[in-house]
Amino acid sequence: MKKWGSTMLFLLIFFTLFARRLLGLVTSIGSPPIPVPPDLSRTTISSQVALHKASILFDAMRRPFFTDEDSIYQVFKGLNKNDFFLISEMFGEPRYVRWSGEHRPDDFIIKYGSPASLRQWLESELNQKEQRKLTSMFSDGFDPFS
Repeated sequence: MKKWGSTMLFLLIFFTLFARRLLGLVTSIGSPPIPVPPDLSRTTISSQVALHKASILFDAMRRPFFTDEDSIYQVFKGLNKNDFFLISEMFGEPRYVRWSGEHRPDDFIIKYGSPASLRQWLESELNQKEQRKLTSMFSDGFDPFS
């Protein structure tokens, strides 16, 4: 009887962590990617600068146990909506791996290894207060979370 108990526990953990994704029960995280292409005539940065900023954002958010919020704020300070869309395009959809569940306890299970847009990464890494602060950084009042 003890043998079956440990087998059942293993199956429960496996299903919780991996099988839901394999079976398609969990397919994405956060909000869907923003499908709006940037209006390049209205951006204030070049594609090369956007790529560099996307790299800074990825480094600021991929750390296992903390997020570098100050780097995120610096990246977006004074930019506009089209700059965000350009950076988001350059960021792509790298796989999101949540190492801790600071904001929501199910983050690790639901978000393990999912491809995610910049918007989804930001929603997962920043709490509500930090999201409001980030929104205030945009020169045109753009809210990337709405």
